[in-house]
Amino acid sequence: MTAGGTPADLNVVAKNLDGSVGFGFLLLSALGLDAAYPELDLPAYLNDRGRTLYETQQDACVDAVFGYAFGHIADYTTSNPLTTAKRQARLAQNELGARPPHAPVFLFHGSLDEIIPLSQAQTLRREYCAAGVDVTWGTYVGEHVTTLAFSAGDVVNYLGDRFAGRPARSSC
Repeated sequence: MTAGGTPADLNVVAKNLDGSVGFGFLLLSALGLDAAYPELDLPAYLNDRGRTLYETQQDACVDAVFGYAFGHIADYTTSNPLTTAKRQARLAQNELGARPPHAPVFLFHGSLDEIIPLSQAQTLRREYCAAGVDVTWGTYVGEHVTTLAFSAGDVVNYLGDRFAGRPARSSC
């Protein structure tokens, strides 16, 4: 298994995205979380602008995120839904470190990632290592998108080795 630029701690990611170039990721992920957990009732927290977004962007593709760059949660809500106990419980359930994989994993991240903070990826690595997961770790000089290109060769080699039956080398 490989994962790069992984949003492991959704609270950390949300704080990082609010007001940033990647704010659209936060908006569209809120729609996805609401679809998965309707009891969170996102519409109850939305202002007129937020309701319009909710009604028109349910099927948006990832390229739509950049239309919302540098926005803020407060631009779309009457109160911040991230602060509710129900939403915090669901975010905690979705933290990747809470359920380590049973297979070796190649985690990688861009050192200049503007979407997902490197620090939370490093925390995920430590959590997986502490849980006994064979983690191969890689950092690349790049931001969120270019890291995908810079890591591609290592990802292909890692997966090729797994399919060939060669054991993963842990960097824990």
